[in-house]
Amino acid sequence: MSASVRSPFQINRMGTEIVADPADWRSGFDAVPAMALEEALSPDLLDLLMRQAAGASYIDDDVRYIGTRQIESPQRVSGMISLMLGHRDLFDWLEQATGCGPIKALAGRIAQTRANDQDELVWHDDNDSPDRLLGVVINLSDQPYEGGLFELRRKGEIEPLFSYQHRSPGSITLFAVRRDLEHRVSPVTSGGPRRVFAGWMMSRPEQGVRSVFG
Repeated sequence: MSASVRSPFQINRMGTEIVADPADWRSGFDAVPAMALEEALSPDLLDLLMRQAAGASYIDDDVRYIGTRQIESPQRVSGMISLMLGHRDLFDWLEQATGCGPIKALAGRIAQTRANDQDELVWHDDNDSPDRLLGVVINLSDQPYEGGLFELRRKGEIEPLFSYQHRSPGSITLFAVRRDLEHRVSPVTSGGPRRVFAGWMMSRPEQGVRSVFG
């Protein structure tokens, strides 16, 4: 399982504070095209988003051939997050640290998986749209859970390149969206639900494409 590290940026209500040189992260991302970060959201912003996500309304969503989960409906909290993360400073840092770009927009929604022997997302890629550059997952779970492991691998291989279980509220995973990569989320076995904001950094705003989030 991959370990998380202190985030090289912190997102607050007013913008993004950059605290590390993106060049220091580039070689690591080239080797393993994913990263897990902690303390990327300011405490007050994290508290706000977790309270809003916990109080949101959710509906069942069956993603054909991939799995089941619940998604926020209407998408109010996800819209708030997209606005708060949609800063040019953050986009610039990610472009340099990952080599993925140009990043012009963020699209996503709140999704949750429950310990019900049904919810999971099996191996899949996110290449429904050529505009998707980076996948992003932010942990907004307000209850601990077991299971719900995120894994990323190269297509045709068995062993994952990267795996991470979100245990800290506000932890973030970022991963490259490419034709040669696929990912999954294992079932939650107890506790939870596993509640996350999940989506993509985009080369342009997404229009009319059904979303599948990790």
